[in-house]
Amino acid sequence: MILSKEELKALKAKAHALHPIVTVGNKGLTESVLDEIGIALKSHEVLKLKIAAGEKEERLAMAETICKAHRATLIQSIGHTVSIYRPKPIEAATEAKKAKHAKKRIKPGYRARLHDSRMKAASKNKNKKSPKKKAR
Repeated sequence: MILSKEELKALKAKAHALHPIVTVGNKGLTESVLDEIGIALKSHEVLKLKIAAGEKEERLAMAETICKAHRATLIQSIGHTVSIYRPKPIEAATEAKKAKHAKKRIKPGYRARLHDSRMKAASKNKNKKSPKKKAR
């Protein structure tokens, strides 16, 4: 996938705040590591990985292998940390939005809760008798 400079810059900024989710150990890329990366890419578009291999060439080769295996794009590689990007499928994104909106409909809004609390406070104050002032 080819990204524009603006998109790449935005993805780097998004990846900056992330912590590495998956760590590739000394054994290298195993099936279980690739499966974990696949699971993480289903829920996140941008991933930060830590590759604990020896030389820079080995780390870049592993990052390229990961990107090819999961149809992802390498965003950036700094030291032992690699950031990759794979966009979510459109169907999954629309389902997530629908679920988010459905949750909003079920819960009462902030204004409704605020109104209820004010009404309760007003009714409590109504029942209380104010102290009588002494006449001088």
